[in-house]
Amino acid sequence: MPTGIYPRTKETRAKMSARMMGNQIAVGKRNFLGCKHSSETRAGISAAMQGKQQTLGYKHTEETRANMSAAQKARMQTEEGKAILARATQAACAAKPTKLEKALYRMLDAFGWEYDTEVAFVPYIVDAYIPGLHSALEAGWAKTRQSSGLPSMSKGKWLR
Repeated sequence: MPTGIYPRTKETRAKMSARMMGNQIAVGKRNFLGCKHSSETRAGISAAMQGKQQTLGYKHTEETRANMSAAQKARMQTEEGKAILARATQAACAAKPTKLEKALYRMLDAFGWEYDTEVAFVPYIVDAYIPGLHSALEAGWAKTRQSSGLPSMSKGKWLR
C-alpha cells in the first residue's frame, strides 16, 4: 500500500519486516555525505548529464534576479575581478573575430603597420592597438556598448 494514504496493519508490517531482514544495503549510512566519487565515476556522471536541459524555460523570481544582478555588479568592483573578466573576454574575442575586425586587420596589414589584437584596457578590450602611434582602434564600438551594458560615456574617456 502507498505510504501515508492507508494505515498499515500489524500483519502488513510483519511481512515488510520479514522481507527486509538481512538487508545490509546502506547500513549505517544516511547518504553519500562525506564520501567522494572516483574520477571514473565522475566522468560517467558528466557524460550522462551532457545535453540535459532540466532548467530550460525556468523563470527566476524578481527577487532572485535582483540578487544575481547585485552579485555580478559587486564582482566587478574589485580590480582583480575586472582583470579576470578582461582576460576571459580577451581570449574569447581573439578566438573568433567579427567581420568588421577582420576588415580592420586587413586594412592595417595593407598599410604595413605593426599592431596587437584584442588588447585589454580594463574594463574594455580594443580590437587593435598600434604601439608606435599609441592608438587604439575599435570596430563596431556603438553596437558593443549597447549590447554589453557598459557605461554610455565615450570609450575615449576610459582609454585616457
